[in-house]
Amino acid sequence: MIRIAFFALGLLIPPVACSTEVREWTDRSGRKFTAEIIANDALRATFALPDRGKFVLPRAQLSDADAAYVVQWRAEHPLAPLVDPAKLAPWPAEVVATDIEIKLKSENATPPAFVYEGAHFVVQSDVKLPIGVVRDLNAVLEGTRMAVMALPFGLHSGIEGRKYRVFLFSTAEQYGLAGGPTASGGSYDGANDRMLISLPNLGILAGGGKQAFDYQRNLFVVKHEVTHLLLRYWGESFPIWFSEGIAEVIAATPYSRGRYTFTAMDTAIRSYVQKWRNPRDTSPLYLTPPGALMAMTPDAWQARVSGQTAYELYNSAALFAYFLVRYDGAGDGAAVAGFLDALRRGVPREKAIADYIRRGRSDEKLAADFAVFVRRRGLKFEFDSPLPSR
Repeated sequence: MIRIAFFALGLLIPPVACSTEVREWTDRSGRKFTAEIIANDALRATFALPDRGKFVLPRAQLSDADAAYVVQWRAEHPLAPLVDPAKLAPWPAEVVATDIEIKLKSENATPPAFVYEGAHFVVQSDVKLPIGVVRDLNAVLEGTRMAVMALPFGLHSGIEGRKYRVFLFSTAEQYGLAGGPTASGGSYDGANDRMLISLPNLGILAGGGKQAFDYQRNLFVVKHEVTHLLLRYWGESFPIWFSEGIAEVIAATPYSRGRYTFTAMDTAIRSYVQKWRNPRDTSPLYLTPPGALMAMTPDAWQARVSGQTAYELYNSAALFAYFLVRYDGAGDGAAVAGFLDALRRGVPREKAIADYIRRGRSDEKLAADFAVFVRRRGLKFEFDSPLPSR
């Protein structure tokens, strides 16, 4: 069960059509309309009215029979657009996941394994935890799931073959043995399709001695890594800067008790990229220019992470992704929606970037646009590498 409130932004970019038959639809109040469905994601469907344009309707506002038809249509048209970039839904003001209950399903003493199951996540821990602590964690997981689905540019189709898997470890050593990267508190293990979390990083001590999370300090790790888990169906389609940038945008979004709030994102992102800085530190942030950021390979990214020099890199990805989804172009996320739709249609990544992200801009021009955005957020910064000449 979910609750979503919306506020409006502008819309643009040419649509991607998916031809289907025109049919009669009925909304929840019994009103009927004749239209063609042309796209649908996890929460919404986009319709074309004959000779009257397009509109987006939340699936929950359709009759039960038509909502079921939309789900069936998605299953029968797996490559159909998730959204129409020319007619996006408004950004959510807030998203609340209320289905956050989770129960202990099984336990095993040797080796220790305690399995908790909720609506969409299975959580396994090597130490038994108070159910309230697990429920708090599940609220983060479920809330993040809804936040990813509610963003209007087509990040999730709503198709989920099985529940998402999250593994908790009582010590940094056990986390490392399971494959968790050194000097990290959480990670997404793509090879095994699971999320790994070190409990001490959340302020949870072995044996459940501490009854709650140290939310304000390290909860962003959970939000970031579960975003990767939720976007798993994209596989390797995302370039590394976009995958990490979107995860950072979600991590920066204000969260409390299963609720994400998107109405004060400028303040939130500004605070997020300075989270490890002393308040009296007036030195500039160091950011990687967009051109250099987009040129990074996963191996180059991982080398920076392994060398523990990734702070500026993640900040750069966070700010650049936020710039693209909220301020670049018409400021409605339509360019990103077009970029994602192009990737789903099999357009080569570099062409999709050229067509929808660069849009004819040189590295220098893109960096200049990005710099204006960063400075208008009240951030003092310098690029960590020289900009190319025109």
